Order: sequence, then C-alpha cells, then structure tokens
Amino acid sequence: MTDPLPKARDLEDFAHAKGDSSGCKADLFFARSGLVVAAVFPALPTADTVATFIAVLDSALARGKHYSLVDFSELERVDTGAFGNLLSALDQRRAQLGACILRQTLVHPQSLAGAFVAGFHAIFQPPYPAQVHMDRLQAIADLDASLDASAILRRLDAAKGELISVPDWLRDLRRYLQREMAQASLEGAARALLVSTRTLQRQLQSQQRTFSDELDLVRLAAADDRLKGTREKLIAIASDLGFSSAEHFSDWYKRKTGVSPSSAR
Repeated sequence: MTDPLPKARDLEDFAHAKGDSSGCKADLFFARSGLVVAAVFPALPTADTVATFIAVLDSALARGKHYSLVDFSELERVDTGAFGNLLSALDQRRAQLGACILRQTLVHPQSLAGAFVAGFHAIFQPPYPAQVHMDRLQAIADLDASLDASAILRRLDAAKGELISVPDWLRDLRRYLQREMAQASLEGAARALLVSTRTLQRQLQSQQRTFSDELDLVRLAAADDRLKGTREKLIAIASDLGFSSAEHFSDWYKRKTGVSPSSAR
C-alpha cells in the first residue's frame, strides 16, 4: 500500500477522507521525544472501521517509531467479528508493532463495553508498554510529559464531533468554516448550505450548539496547529483566523484555553 503520510497533516486528511459515522478518525501530534498517532473509534464500530484503522496503522508503522493513543471512550456496542479482524491484523503485525510503538494508551468507556476493551487488551498482550485509562487527559499525559494534553484533547473532541452521528448539514457547516474562517458569518454559512439563517439557527439549536460554538471549535484546532507547528507571528495567525489584531486573538485564545498563545508554544 502506498504510504499516505509524506507529511504530518496527511494522516488526518487520509483518515478523515475514509471515515463516516461508523469510521475511524486519526490525527498526528509532535512531542519533543517523537511522533504521536491518535485514533478515535465511534460508538458503533464496524468491519469498515477496523479496515480504516488498520490502514492508518500501516501508514504510521511505515514512519517508524511513535507513540500511540487509541480512544474507545465513545464505544457503546461491540461487533465481535470486527474486533476479531482487528486482533488477527494486530497479531500479523506483532513484530513490527513491537519495533515501532514506544508506548500506547487505550481509553475505554465507562460502560459494559469498557470491560471488552480491557479484555481485548489482555488477550492481545501488546509487545510494547501499554496502559488502559478511563480518563483521556491522563491517557495523553502518560504517553509523554512534553505533550499539551489539553490541546490534544480539543483536537480529539473535534474528531469525535465528526464521528458521533453528525448530520450532513453540520459536516457541511464545519467544512464551510474551515474554508472561510477569516470571513465566516452566520449569513454566509446559511447561503453556503442553501438554507435561511433562521433554519440554520434552528438546526444548531437541535444539536445544542450555536454558530459561535462551531466557529470556536474550528478556530481552536487551526490555532493549535499553527502555534505548535510553525513559528509564524501572532498577527499572521490572528488575521487568517478572522481576528482584527494579535491582541484580540490572544485574549480569545486565553479565554478559551486558560493559557496564552506564547505559553501554548
């Protein structure tokens, strides 16, 4: 299989292109000690979910040594056939997994499905250091002390938002916001989605969301990418995200995350 990971962003793009409400989402993060590959499973994973996860895993293994985070916290029901396929695929890659994965944390749900995740982990007996957690922040922190656990959690939440029965109109809204972040408006979003502003507001209310909530979600993910992945000036980042000044951006970022942009770097 051709490696779809010539650069960091491509793993996310690859996994997001493959995923739907039953898919699997993935993302990359960089710590001082190396690469972290994170995967988020949906509530009702299927054989297609496992196939996407294995494709992402093969691509990550091709990059060499890395840390691994697998988030099962939304898992509600277990397809034993699909997880049987996963166990078989992992066994076939056991030697490569042992050579490439430096450490792994699994996040299991606070439900009966959590017992299955813990049992699956015990049956597989991973050939690398691994731990199972219920707390996602702790799972991230245990991977590597240099990771910004809160920022990664926000990225995982964004990935989860695309997995958990997201209506098509909300997916389209988030794509619009990613494209038009600097000029995004409720009216512009409604035009892009071919609905009235009142209809869009009602749709958002049905999801217990607001337009500002969605815009902040997209902006935070973009801000974290730029702050941690580049040395760009704050004014450039602020402008691209739709803020009138670096000060306005800094105030917003600190209000949303509790830290300043310079501290986040």
